[in-house]
Amino acid sequence: MWIPRQLQASLAWGLSGTVGRAGAGATEFYEDYLATYLDRDLTQLVHVSNRRDCRRLLQACAVRAGQLLNLADLGRDVGIAADTVRRWLAALEAGGLVTLLPLFTPLIAPVSQEVP
Repeated sequence: MWIPRQLQASLAWGLSGTVGRAGAGATEFYEDYLATYLDRDLTQLVHVSNRRDCRRLLQACAVRAGQLLNLADLGRDVGIAADTVRRWLAALEAGGLVTLLPLFTPLIAPVSQEVP
């Protein structure tokens, strides 16, 4: 199957435009993107007193991807209060960096069974 060269590059390197070019690596691109987001965009949504803690929060969220969210444990690991975690996660979700999924349960209420 024939695939155009631009489509191959987009699939392999993403649609950023800078990733995949000579001298620009994916790690550098995402580090710069994250720094720009934390410096400019996140500060417009919420007051961030310590950008290092916010970066550590993102890393802790990445480690816990797919698990139940416990704000107190997340805050304790990063060294910030649970209310701060809640505010920062709301801002990160508004910015599109974090997506919080609702808990999946196949039944709305637990089914009680009668025992004979």
